Amino acid sequence: MGWIMDLWERMKDVRSWIGWAIVAVSALSLLTWGYMRANQDRVVQVATAGKGGYYYQFGTILKRHVEKATEYQVELLETKGSVDNRSKLLKGQADMAILQTSAVSMENLRVVAPLWNDYIHFIVRDGSGIASPADISGKPFVLGPEGSGYRASSQFILSHYGIEPADVADNTAYFKELLTNDSLQGAIVTTSLMNPDLQDVMASGRFRLLSLPALEGVAFHNIYFRTVAIPRGVYATSGIPRPAEPTDTIATEAVLASTSQVPDRMVETVMNVLYSGELRSEAPHLTDRNPVTDSFEDFLNLHAAAKSFYEPYSGLGVFSNLIAYVDRFKEMILLGLIGIGVFLYEWRKKSQQKAREKLRKGRESVERLMAQLAWLERSQKETKDLRALQRYYDEAFEVKYRGLEETAHTGVQETTLFHVFLQECGNVISQLQWRMEHGSAVYRERPEEARTGTEG
Repeated sequence: MGWIMDLWERMKDVRSWIGWAIVAVSALSLLTWGYMRANQDRVVQVATAGKGGYYYQFGTILKRHVEKATEYQVELLETKGSVDNRSKLLKGQADMAILQTSAVSMENLRVVAPLWNDYIHFIVRDGSGIASPADISGKPFVLGPEGSGYRASSQFILSHYGIEPADVADNTAYFKELLTNDSLQGAIVTTSLMNPDLQDVMASGRFRLLSLPALEGVAFHNIYFRTVAIPRGVYATSGIPRPAEPTDTIATEAVLASTSQVPDRMVETVMNVLYSGELRSEAPHLTDRNPVTDSFEDFLNLHAAAKSFYEPYSGLGVFSNLIAYVDRFKEMILLGLIGIGVFLYEWRKKSQQKAREKLRKGRESVERLMAQLAWLERSQKETKDLRALQRYYDEAFEVKYRGLEETAHTGVQETTLFHVFLQECGNVISQLQWRMEHGSAVYRERPEEARTGTEG
């Protein structure tokens, strides 16, 4: 059995070391995480789109103003478009991204700010004979690259008109190829009126914009679309600016989006720049709508910091911010709680070990003193010498006082053993008092007997 007890004691030591190792790893992880966040939070990664589109162009404007006005650096990510951008946000590969709300699911995303309208442009080549969406079947017609917001919107429009993308030839090209590939008969492009590539296409004077029929019905099937008109003459050409007349179409919202994991401070900094006069002088088409007060939030979730920005006195309060903080850092909070829990457990275990050690020492002291009491009790019964009895009496009190001093703060004073010790001290002292009084009387009446008494 001895070796089993030895093994058990060693295992207890191993478990204790493991516990403290967990505490150390948790503390180191938190410090590393804090250091990394302190450095990473100074860089904002923004997913845009291809360099020829307005998403990327606006990204360069945002980058310039953020870096000019704040301590942040902005890293622009060239992507395939909204679908690719959403993926990067959810994978943590971007802090923010420009998205078409109609092109992707906004689930698990948070809107930082609405930016502008993206208009669906149904572009057809002059002389192509295309007068309605149905006329593009079988023709080379651009719907947009895979992963782009263009393509997602194009597929939505075509499905409403009963056209499958497979019925359209050469449909994955980028729409600017219209300028170099005369076989392409047109394109469906969902973008801002400020898109430089689209402005180049329209400036050629070889293309016109087609009004879409039954727009109210199209918009009815998607809450992110609404009917609008492309203004007359918005695109400069070498001749008469196009379109010659307002063109009926539908538009969706382009937004700057993130996830709930993005720090409030980063969001607040970017929003302050977005709504600065310096930036808006370069991007006058940016919307001024307040997403909190105009029902925008009914179907799109705003980032917590964006809510506070748009409606600072809305009563969100500390509790709301705390919930958002907990959700954002739940993994590190959990790790911290585990570390604290293990630390408290080990600290309590160590405290209990110390208390048990003190109690053990206290018991040893009491047991040693009780053995001394037993000797005193036995010795005093075997003597009639008053001087010896007085010495035993003094020693009994010394044992009692020593017991009180040596067992202080050991916990043994709360035990039955200590109460027995005190009771035994009282008994021995009482016996000695009685013996001394009795012995003194004998000495006065028969002094010779007292003088000849011997110790046993």
